[in-house]
Amino acid sequence: MIDPYKMTNLPTSFVERMQNQCGPEWPAFQNVLQEKPPISIRFNTQKQKPLFEALSPIPWIETGYYLEQERPKFSLDPLFHAGCYYVQEASSMILSIFMQQILAQNQHKALKILDLCAAPGGKTTLIQSLMSSKDLLVANEVIKSRSNILEENVMKWGTANCIVTNNDPSTFQKLNHTFDIVLVDAPCSGEGMFRKNPKAITEWSEDNVSLCAARQKRILAAAVDSLKPGGTLIYSTCTYNDLENRDNLDWLMQTFSFSPFKLDTSVGLLKQWGIHTLTHPTTALQLYPHRLRGEGLFITALQKEGAFVSTTTSKKSKRKNRTKTNVLPTPPKALLPQLHELTQFPDPFHFFMVQDSIYAIAQNHFSELSSFFATLKVRNVGVHVATIKGKNCLPAHHLAMTPYLHPQIPRIELDLATALQYLRGHPLAISADYPKNWVIVSYLNQPLGWVKVLNNRVNNYYPKYWRIRT
Repeated sequence: MIDPYKMTNLPTSFVERMQNQCGPEWPAFQNVLQEKPPISIRFNTQKQKPLFEALSPIPWIETGYYLEQERPKFSLDPLFHAGCYYVQEASSMILSIFMQQILAQNQHKALKILDLCAAPGGKTTLIQSLMSSKDLLVANEVIKSRSNILEENVMKWGTANCIVTNNDPSTFQKLNHTFDIVLVDAPCSGEGMFRKNPKAITEWSEDNVSLCAARQKRILAAAVDSLKPGGTLIYSTCTYNDLENRDNLDWLMQTFSFSPFKLDTSVGLLKQWGIHTLTHPTTALQLYPHRLRGEGLFITALQKEGAFVSTTTSKKSKRKNRTKTNVLPTPPKALLPQLHELTQFPDPFHFFMVQDSIYAIAQNHFSELSSFFATLKVRNVGVHVATIKGKNCLPAHHLAMTPYLHPQIPRIELDLATALQYLRGHPLAISADYPKNWVIVSYLNQPLGWVKVLNNRVNNYYPKYWRIRT
């Protein structure tokens, strides 16, 4: 087994290339790979602030922090399961620099955003925290098992303007000129993750680098077709080599109509944070673990040439969309009282059904759904509110993770031990004084999920596939 902090087995060709790339900094780069990687998290500002002994801020994102302690067992923290924070590598949070500038430039527009290679959901939830309620995000993952994890993390984050899909990137070519922002955090050879994931060393080879670069071009081609004229493509990898980074960037510029993205670097990225800035053919950032507290990462952006296409649709197209979205019927009127007892959405929100499940999404996003359902394999959309069972609504766990719970729903506050019992799926002993109905259980006032209080027992409705196994 590889000792992750004694990397004497680095591939020779990788070492030779990095010696040339780092120059006199090579010893520092080599030495840092022998150290434990920093632990970092990002807060969900809509939820309860997590409790940790010692934190220090990540300078390039307001909600990101390093944990100045031994790595805790996050699975034994109820606030982790409640979506109060996400455990994310610090370097990958540099996406916020690009996203904040792009969103600021388009703050008066309703944007459609695509995270094309989104699992497990770190960058997706980061985007969710930055975008406004009028924007719509599609988070896609091609591998089914990884799309399960993506869906779970999106649900836990608790926003209402995200669609989770499970499609090959080529499918998005059918959604021609749909998105204002497309993020391609591409599958790569993983050079920047060697100390965090030592398995990446054994899988690395020059042939694999070439294979990854070719696959990235295929994904990027699909991203280009789905991007509107005037839109922005963000491209990132966790590698150092030019084949997957700068060469692919040159290929994009030579093959398609792109202009350099003018990233504002006046914030002092290079001097203050140790981030290497490249400026040809467009501004790109290369992060090295010996220069900052984080792993290796490359990120850049390009502007698709052409006039910006407004997301505002004509009256004619709105009528057409209304016709198409009739395939997403509204719930039976008899169930509406139950739905209104469970939820309190800001107006206007729209309830609709997919098979026996009831979802809700902002009215202005509902008209956008027809093309997505017609083209994509959709796993989750907006907020999964409930599932119909006979004449009743069974509230969905996703609803418990959002701020849209009706305030009159009774709640039971759990201590740590009982909260962990709940998250393991065990039955709870709850006082008979509680109403015989659906009840939210919480920890530190943060909802964890649903129970159903009956006359002789309490049924635990925490999702079976999310339960703590330790």
